[in-house]
Amino acid sequence: MKKNIIIFSIFAFAILIVYSNTFKASFHYDDSVNITKNKHIQIDELNWQSIKGTWFAGGERGDIYHPILYRPVAMCSLALNYYFHELEVFWYHVVNTLVHIITSIFLFLFIKQVLLLPKLREKYGDYAVHIAGLATLLWALNPVQLTNVTYIVQRQNSLCGMFYIIAMYFYIR
Repeated sequence: MKKNIIIFSIFAFAILIVYSNTFKASFHYDDSVNITKNKHIQIDELNWQSIKGTWFAGGERGDIYHPILYRPVAMCSLALNYYFHELEVFWYHVVNTLVHIITSIFLFLFIKQVLLLPKLREKYGDYAVHIAGLATLLWALNPVQLTNVTYIVQRQNSLCGMFYIIAMYFYIR
């Protein structure tokens, strides 16, 4: 467990170093439609009605921006960001980065579990932590992840990936 905490800290530190320069970046592209101009996620009360109202936060059918988007988890997370910090873009970037860190941790755990399966244990068992750590670090810092972390509205993709990887980890465990 202590070894995992050290590895998780390395992931968090590396990810924070790589993505921290974006914390003060402004809203871009679809962020205005989905966040700054979207009254459905700009909640001022934390209650069931407000949260439920974010589920269809893409606007009414026929909206000039886009039709209804049913992404309740992503829109609810943006609404919670708005509730606690309104339009302070820094905190939206912090949440996206935290989602990426959590995903990295579960990816590491998943890869390690795969390498410790009976058919792979004999060949990779001694190096499972090292292989999983390196693979996860390469994934976490890969430029392909850039838009998912830095482009705020792409949190929907990051959350999807995070829940998928968490599900795979618990399935294999």
